Amino acid sequence: MMKNIVFIAVLMMSLPSWAALNWHTGTVTRTVIEENKYGQCMVVITPNVNLSAPACSSSWVSFSCTGDFNSSKVGYQKMEAAQLALVTGKRVSVLVNDAKKHNGYCFVERIDNLSY
Repeated sequence: MMKNIVFIAVLMMSLPSWAALNWHTGTVTRTVIEENKYGQCMVVITPNVNLSAPACSSSWVSFSCTGDFNSSKVGYQKMEAAQLALVTGKRVSVLVNDAKKHNGYCFVERIDNLSY
């Protein structure tokens, strides 16, 4: 009996844990670039990102411009896409990964600029 319990426990611990990837659509209302914090670049998207990704505690998301979760170049390209949306007033759709975080803020895998 004890062997069965141990076997089941080991089996359950070996199962992969999947990150939740959630799409969220909204408007970029603020951007920030700060060295050594938040993956170096992040934005606020309204409505709050945690409506679509409950594990994300804030409307702030990071593009990981430090290069931790994507290349630095790609991080800054995502930031530029967000800045374009900010200045044009257009919406964005972001794919948020709640398993990758900078200082507790969720990472954006992908950003799409929308024409409406």
